[in-house]
Amino acid sequence: MVTKGSKSRSTSGQFTQLGADQVRELKDAFTLLDKDGDGTISAGDIEEMLVSLGQEPSKGEIDDMLDKMPRPLTFSAFLTGMSSHLCDMSSRQELLAAFQAFEDDDKKAKGIKADDLKSQLADFGMSNEDIDAAMSSFIKSHGFLGDRFNYKDFVDIMRGEGEEDD
Repeated sequence: MVTKGSKSRSTSGQFTQLGADQVRELKDAFTLLDKDGDGTISAGDIEEMLVSLGQEPSKGEIDDMLDKMPRPLTFSAFLTGMSSHLCDMSSRQELLAAFQAFEDDDKKAKGIKADDLKSQLADFGMSNEDIDAAMSSFIKSHGFLGDRFNYKDFVDIMRGEGEEDD
């Protein structure tokens, strides 16, 4: 029987694509969200988390969030949803290889020339305004090495990872 708010389930085969450390981290995140310790993330758990972050969500906002999630939101459902999201992301090596295609042959220079990157993004159909907005928000925090775009840091940030040694 399908109940209101039920969503079709993703395949649990995606679990096997996660490493033990990732599963452990997701379990820790789930435990933090499951404030009452009943094994499910409820509207009350989400409300408590948002309030602890300084938010004042309405019942409608919480219901909207929950309507986008499978119910009951057990660890298994949480793990399935998160593994699906994580597995959809390209691997770090694939992303780095894509950016490396834009590097010039100077092995001493790190990153991609900013002008070359802007030109390539424009060729893919991005407007100059969108390119400038995307690059400036990243550059403010850590994106340039001289006149070069530091794509390794960018890839790590987009994947939610810290700096890694190559």
